[in-house]
Amino acid sequence: MPHTTIQNICHTAPVFFKRFSTASTKSFFICFDRFWFFRTYPQKLEKFAAFSTVPLDELPTNKKFHAHANAIMYTVTSVVDNLDEPEVLVEMLKKLGENHGRRKIVKSEFEVLVEMLKKLGENHGRRKIVKSEFEELKKVILIVLTEKLGNKLTPQAAAAWDKALSVVVEVTSQGISSYTQAHLSIIS
Repeated sequence: MPHTTIQNICHTAPVFFKRFSTASTKSFFICFDRFWFFRTYPQKLEKFAAFSTVPLDELPTNKKFHAHANAIMYTVTSVVDNLDEPEVLVEMLKKLGENHGRRKIVKSEFEVLVEMLKKLGENHGRRKIVKSEFEELKKVILIVLTEKLGNKLTPQAAAAWDKALSVVVEVTSQGISSYTQAHLSIIS
């Protein structure tokens, strides 16, 4: 994404995220983490000593897991809050990398987000969800952004969000295509 696109997203993200309560953000993260990250990469659970022996179905009620989810959301909030302070942001992200490096977590483990989006597409492909339905969801998200941000969402920022969400739709649709092609080859 070009630098101006990122700047436009950065400009509106703090306002957008501050419109939602910590509880709803935390709940969203817990659901996302429980159903996607650990279900997609169950071997990663062992890297979380505080709750590595907790069964997946019990994570939503586990206090140590909640504490970790909160820590992640605080980090995300701090990143969003410092998007207009590049020097601070760089130092924060370096520190985040150092903290994870101490736990022997490598770069490729952060890159799983793209694979998770593809997996999301595959899961929806099984349910016969097609790319156009993700595009409709993107439109709804843009409407919500417009309603929640009002005049704080400039045309440039709206275009930046559109571009960012388009990337999500494209990567997710790769997963849909992957599932569809695999399924068709089984039928043939």
